[in-house]
Amino acid sequence: MVIKNKDELHTTLRKLHKEGVRLNSYSLQNNPEHRFIYEAAKNFYEGRFFWENTLNDAGLNVDDIVIQRRWNKNKAKEYLKERSESGLPMNTAAVKDDDTPLYKAVITYFRSWDSALRSIGLSPKKIRKTRKPYTVTEIIKGIISYHLKGEDLNPSVILKDKRKKKLRRLVYVSDRKFDGGWEEAVETAGIDYSKFKIREREWDKEKVKGEILKLHERGEPLNTSYVMDNYNYLYRAGCNHLGSWEKAIEYTGLDYDEIRKISRSLSKKEVISEIKRLHNMDVPLDITSITEYDDISVRTVFYQACVKFDGGWEEAVNKAGFDYNEIRLKGKYTGEGLKRKVLELYEDGTSLRAIDIQNDPKNKKYHRAVIRRYDSWYDFLEEIGIDSSEWISRIDWKNGETVIEVMNGMFSEGIVTGVSTKDIKLEYAAQKYFGTIEEAAEQAGLVYSKSGKIRKDMIERNPEILKVLIRRNRDFIRNIAKRVYWGALGRGFPSIEMEDLFHEAIIAFIETIPKKPPKVGLRRFCYKNIYYRLLNMNKKYVSEKLRHIPFKKIEFMLGEEEFD
Repeated sequence: MVIKNKDELHTTLRKLHKEGVRLNSYSLQNNPEHRFIYEAAKNFYEGRFFWENTLNDAGLNVDDIVIQRRWNKNKAKEYLKERSESGLPMNTAAVKDDDTPLYKAVITYFRSWDSALRSIGLSPKKIRKTRKPYTVTEIIKGIISYHLKGEDLNPSVILKDKRKKKLRRLVYVSDRKFDGGWEEAVETAGIDYSKFKIREREWDKEKVKGEILKLHERGEPLNTSYVMDNYNYLYRAGCNHLGSWEKAIEYTGLDYDEIRKISRSLSKKEVISEIKRLHNMDVPLDITSITEYDDISVRTVFYQACVKFDGGWEEAVNKAGFDYNEIRLKGKYTGEGLKRKVLELYEDGTSLRAIDIQNDPKNKKYHRAVIRRYDSWYDFLEEIGIDSSEWISRIDWKNGETVIEVMNGMFSEGIVTGVSTKDIKLEYAAQKYFGTIEEAAEQAGLVYSKSGKIRKDMIERNPEILKVLIRRNRDFIRNIAKRVYWGALGRGFPSIEMEDLFHEAIIAFIETIPKKPPKVGLRRFCYKNIYYRLLNMNKKYVSEKLRHIPFKKIEFMLGEEEFD
């Protein structure tokens, strides 16, 4: 149920009170069916006594509802059982932390904690086995694992199902570990939480328009069948608020006929003809370049070639009269190739400020290629012999916004370290406008680490670290998944679904972060580990799908990335 305003909140509370539902905060938080009302109140009230104020505004007698629990042995047993059925952890440390009065009552009325657990049918031995609390990393891995199994991550759905004890516990511990609770935990895991907020979302024309344009900017198809299969909630909202999916598309300012044209099925002959046309337009035809091309119609040709030809994109390119091996080598940016290109730009007088090169339509591809291999654009400049401070020092430090811009360009992977050794002027500016480098990093949405190492205990104390690093490196992680996915399809092989590869890549990423040594770039350290993990997963998947092809041959045909 969606609570839209205070009046609706108060009406619902009065109705529940009349029905005899216990409305004290403890009971509601542990009531899967009615917990939503307690959470909804947080949208309209704040402060230590927000719940008392909510009840008071609803015209209810606060003293009668928010009462101290009257304890005896039966009451302690009843509340202990209620806690167990809610899926909350039952070890002493967790109960003491969550509900100190209950803990004290159990100690008072039972000979021991084990005795209390046995009285409600629980095995103390099993409870002690689950005693260790979830770490932030384990929460994220658990969420991804359930997502890959197809679980609905809407908290209302989870909390109503008493069979899903482990998943329910994830919801509860996320509320304790993350400031934004379950929603923040799901978003940190790289999963779009909005898909699971359908029951709570208030749609209107503008929200539909915003969601459609988001998909369009990402380059996803917007034809009816694709959206119905992948974003059914958006399709329904578009039809409900604008009359039809076609009208929803037109409302955004996009041309529906063009959308259908892009999505229409091409014959083999048409695919070959399109490849020749793209080649004549100097569009790079290697798999990496074509799958990242800005024009969605170009990517569509690639996708259709993978579907129409048994040998995928390679076969289609060869049948169009081009040698794919030559195209692949020409399109591949090796370390030396990138160095040569950027040095040419330097000699031509092109601005090498990170923000300028990113916004340069002709040369931004070099920035993207660098960021895939290096942790920052400025690190790369230093490595190829260009003094990065030459570009940073040209920046006007008149305001703090410039500091943020430079820090984002210098530490694009998310970890701020060694500022004083990189540029003394940036250090001075950061201290002048923000007091400390650490504060400047926080304002820039970055993580500060003097040594450059991110330890497990740092993540546990501050889950925001994990959230920042995943957000800052999301495109980097997704690019690795894309390379494995399209690499398989481009060679005519089946592949694990892109989103499944992406979420497996996030798991590999968060497992690798604490292993990174000081003074080693995060992306450079993580890349091989993530790439080979996904590649090996795909090889096993292909070998199970195509049992008639020897595994060694699959390994050879899928190939491996060259690193330099």
